[in-house]
Amino acid sequence: MERFLISGATSPLGLALTNKLSELGISSTLIVNKKTTNNGLIKKLKGETLDCDLSCPRSVDILCNEIERSYTSFSAFVHLAATAPEDDYDIGVLGETFNVNVFSGWRIAKTCIAMMERAIGGRILFVGSVGQKFGGKNARAGYAASKFLLEYFPKYFRECGANGILVNTLRLGVMEGGTQTKTDVSSSDFTKRVDLIPTRTCISHAEAVKNILFLCSEENKSIHNSVLTCSGGE
Repeated sequence: MERFLISGATSPLGLALTNKLSELGISSTLIVNKKTTNNGLIKKLKGETLDCDLSCPRSVDILCNEIERSYTSFSAFVHLAATAPEDDYDIGVLGETFNVNVFSGWRIAKTCIAMMERAIGGRILFVGSVGQKFGGKNARAGYAASKFLLEYFPKYFRECGANGILVNTLRLGVMEGGTQTKTDVSSSDFTKRVDLIPTRTCISHAEAVKNILFLCSEENKSIHNSVLTCSGGE
């Protein structure tokens, strides 16, 4: 039976993905930080939830132990979780950003791969950002840099391909309801940003979800350790 494990499930893209999975009759387990997420939003999620603060290594270890105890395997793990605080090159803030955006995802993926090997296959997908190509925003270097790191595949994530486990990164472009909402980008500035895209259109949640579902499906038999870009030509 298909079951997705998803971090960042309460983001606009995460909600679009979980809703689509529910429509398709696919079960999902959703990683949320219950201390910082509105309880009303958590109740609306279509899937069971696991509590974790992805910025805290100890919390991530506890989560991985719970996954190993409670589940046989997942057909796919999608790491959508992201934070984009103003860091101004503060090492402590940068560290937390990398923990959430990258290192927690790697740790959870490693746990999932071990389970997927026993289940003979699975899919891992990290979601990156086209913004890293342009250096990101001046006060938020950690966000762009961490998203760039998601395009690096450690050897462990390469060798698992021999066991039917495919690991990729989907690099997404400017998306309405994305990080511009978190970083308080005005509507006029967002429009100016979209006008810089060759296609002059932002990426929709529906299009991003279609790409995610394909890369995480058994239809994808050969795309492995690849970075696929959905960014309107940027």
